[in-house]
Amino acid sequence: VASKISFTGDSATYTIIVKGDVNGDAAINAADLALIQAHIASADSALEGHYLTAANVAAPNNRITARDYGIVSAFIEKDLAAFQK
Repeated sequence: VASKISFTGDSATYTIIVKGDVNGDAAINAADLALIQAHIASADSALEGHYLTAANVAAPNNRITARDYGIVSAFIEKDLAAFQK
């Protein structure tokens, strides 16, 4: 599983985005946190497209905030309840 997987069925293409897997390496880890942190700190958008969607775990608003960082951090620390909120 990666941040973006596309496959085509009989008549449709499906894209699967794994929330928290910001770099698409099939793991949610410190590398993803670093990307979220860089995006928050940057005046220019560091993330876009599916990567932005994967980083936006707190709310579907295309704004990455410290809350998104905290949720992914908690998930990494095995606090699964925080990730599911």
